[in-house]
Amino acid sequence: MNAKLDVQTLKTLPLVEVIELAMLGDILSLQYGDREAGLARVGAFAPELRHLFWLTVLADGMAYPEGHGLSHFLEGKPGDFAPQVRIALEEADFKPEAQVLAGAMALFGETYPIEEGTRERFFASCDAQTHEKVFENKIGELSKRFWSKEAFWQQIADYVRRTPALLAWVENARANIDEAQRLRWLQYALARAAPKDPSQLKAWPKAHRLLYLLGTFNREMLNGGVHQFFYNSSGDWALEVVEALKEVKLQKHAEAVQQGIESFGPSYPTDNWTRRENHFDDHDWNEWDDRLSELTGCVDDGEIHKAMLHLANTEGILPA
Repeated sequence: MNAKLDVQTLKTLPLVEVIELAMLGDILSLQYGDREAGLARVGAFAPELRHLFWLTVLADGMAYPEGHGLSHFLEGKPGDFAPQVRIALEEADFKPEAQVLAGAMALFGETYPIEEGTRERFFASCDAQTHEKVFENKIGELSKRFWSKEAFWQQIADYVRRTPALLAWVENARANIDEAQRLRWLQYALARAAPKDPSQLKAWPKAHRLLYLLGTFNREMLNGGVHQFFYNSSGDWALEVVEALKEVKLQKHAEAVQQGIESFGPSYPTDNWTRRENHFDDHDWNEWDDRLSELTGCVDDGEIHKAMLHLANTEGILPA
């Protein structure tokens, strides 16, 4: 990665991010809540917004590997709504793609199964002689004629930009995205721009550097505890994380991470594979692992998230 961080691109939430965040609640309610109520709510949207909603359902349900996005959508829960998505593609003037989706849906038979479990059986089926997944391969071939997930999001953004009513809706939705969501996006954007070594990180503006370090530690700690932080490549930044925690006045948290560092001996190995080989993979889980894991209780109190939000607001780097 280039050491230089493009700060300008971090000042504003991308249009597609606003769309996804604004639609996510309704998407989850539709997929995992009261389906009839969800369909009724979406059905009451203005036509252009309804089209955007179903396009977002499709984009959200696609996989990133090129050539597999449509297949992933149809196999999973979002595929329950393929009929509505096909209509939205057609009416939003994405007719070629609507035809590809229609062709994929037709492979399931005369009546498209809107139950995820039924479609899964199609994908799991194999040829009795060759054991080839014929159905999955056919869907895969059609997927190659569809957009990739990234390209489709760009198509959605272009659709919104040429539709004044949707552009106005997006700007209104932007104003209602809360600080926690904005901070989460900024953290992931920084993670995607992750530097390779401390010298590159030092080239970043201080506020972004601190947020990257705090976010890296907090994300791993919340996912699998302090033990996981040190086990994974995130632990390469342990020395810098201690200083970042001190910088935002979280002394107790800094001391806990420092204690973890000292448990590796007089010279902390900043290389992930060295730590694994010499301190993790050379033994079964024992008291040393327990002590490292127990440090989680000292830092899992929500204070790091509060400190990151305060930092982002104080330094004016929370995206608009």
